[in-house]
Amino acid sequence: MRTPRFLLICALVLSSAVMGACNLTQQEERLPTATPTTLVSTKPIVTIISPASGVEHRVNTELLVTANVRDEIGVDRVQMTANGSPVKTIASDSTSGDTDKNVILNYTPLVTGDVTLAVTAFRGAVASDPAILNVRVVASQPTATTGIIVTQGPVIDPNDPTCRALINSGLNFRAGPGTNYTILTTLAQGAVIPVTGRLGDNSWYQLNNFGTFGWVSGAFVSLYGSFCVSVPVIAAPATPTPNVTATPSPTITPPPTATPTLTETPGVADLVINIFEGAEDIEFPSGGETNEEYSITISNVGSRRTGDFAVSLQLRPDGEIRKVNVANLRPGESAAVLIDYTFDTAGTFILEAVVDADEVVTEISEANNKAQLVVTVTEN
Repeated sequence: MRTPRFLLICALVLSSAVMGACNLTQQEERLPTATPTTLVSTKPIVTIISPASGVEHRVNTELLVTANVRDEIGVDRVQMTANGSPVKTIASDSTSGDTDKNVILNYTPLVTGDVTLAVTAFRGAVASDPAILNVRVVASQPTATTGIIVTQGPVIDPNDPTCRALINSGLNFRAGPGTNYTILTTLAQGAVIPVTGRLGDNSWYQLNNFGTFGWVSGAFVSLYGSFCVSVPVIAAPATPTPNVTATPSPTITPPPTATPTLTETPGVADLVINIFEGAEDIEFPSGGETNEEYSITISNVGSRRTGDFAVSLQLRPDGEIRKVNVANLRPGESAAVLIDYTFDTAGTFILEAVVDADEVVTEISEANNKAQLVVTVTEN
């Protein structure tokens, strides 16, 4: 029987399609297999070590929160909020972040009541679940309500209510409230100077230093005296402008072609210790020791980068020296470092932090490179 012509054509078409399909399958099987990429799907983890949730704490006194942060890649910053508002942020001193680190965050409550503190760790844009600490802030010695925060501390002179500023670290005393004003002198750490005025936001205070009126940043002083609630707001002096001397226009002659010489950017770095905090009342077990962690925040307030430098911690005068290295800080940049220190002897000591401990940075002033804490160590 003869095969119909249209059936033969269909058979050939189907045969060709099947062969093509087989060839396509063989080609696909010869393609290399893609290597799966490992993706980091986990978030950083935060655990609050101390204090315990539900703790009571006095108003207007500093609360230190110790937390552990962990991440398989590295945490680059940690932030603490109080009732949803940021109160403290610490950046990692490592360019790759911290995979397992204890951090200390400080917070000073200004009103009584219940406060929810939340600590969150970040790896870039990836945030951990917040670790929650509930604190009940209780009343202490009453203070007048004002825009100025009056530090609760020792009475300098009970018979003199004059408002005075305690200089917490070596500090520039300027002609006006800003770093663009002339430096009149450098005030020594521990100096106590009368306050005569302030800016409306309390960011700068005017002081009377033995008849010379100047300004200091409010970030580096503590106020004492009942008259601090009535320090007047005063206007800032005129912003200084550079003196320009007119010179006659010179005769212009074509200069010879020359290869330009590269010069360093003018200016000088200036390192300042903004914050030095950690345990001041310490107990260690009999015959043993205890390890405490101290937080040091440094800023470059000069006009030139610093290059790499070291920050040290030492019990004065001859205790062990602990150091960490800090990478280059550009003008206006800050860095926070944590340094562990071991205590195994009872007594009262001065714990000193020093920035640029190896003196490798050329600075405007070395007077603000040190900060101290009085530490009381007991054996139990």
